[in-house]
Amino acid sequence: MLKVRLKLPYTPGVPIKPSRKEFLRRAILGGGVVGAAVTISQLGGPLLGGVAAAFPGIFSTTIYSTYEAETDKTEGIRVSRALTKPLMMSAMIIAYPYSLLVTWAYASIGLVEGTITAFTGGIICATLAYQIIRKKWI
Repeated sequence: MLKVRLKLPYTPGVPIKPSRKEFLRRAILGGGVVGAAVTISQLGGPLLGGVAAAFPGIFSTTIYSTYEAETDKTEGIRVSRALTKPLMMSAMIIAYPYSLLVTWAYASIGLVEGTITAFTGGIICATLAYQIIRKKWI
């Protein structure tokens, strides 16, 4: 459905079997990012920690992994650069507002209503991000 609705071109998957060394490197990177997010949350409070955990935990490891997955590093850089704009846009327009909305909604209206409100806000933000990226406004 997404392929038809969004007109996404077909891209075949590539099986990746990282070596033990590469697996260990990725595990250390991911653990380091999580450790840094925990440290930031301890020093800056839960709001700053939540924002710090959402962005680096997902995006920095994704960019690094796409770079390292390619045998030709020039191709890896190209793929990582292509991912940077959509990842940054989704962080600014979706993840950050969602984390702020969750923080406010849970404290103000409770867990169930807060989840519904934040999810609805996230859908609105995701639709906005999709329109901005699709129409190449940025």
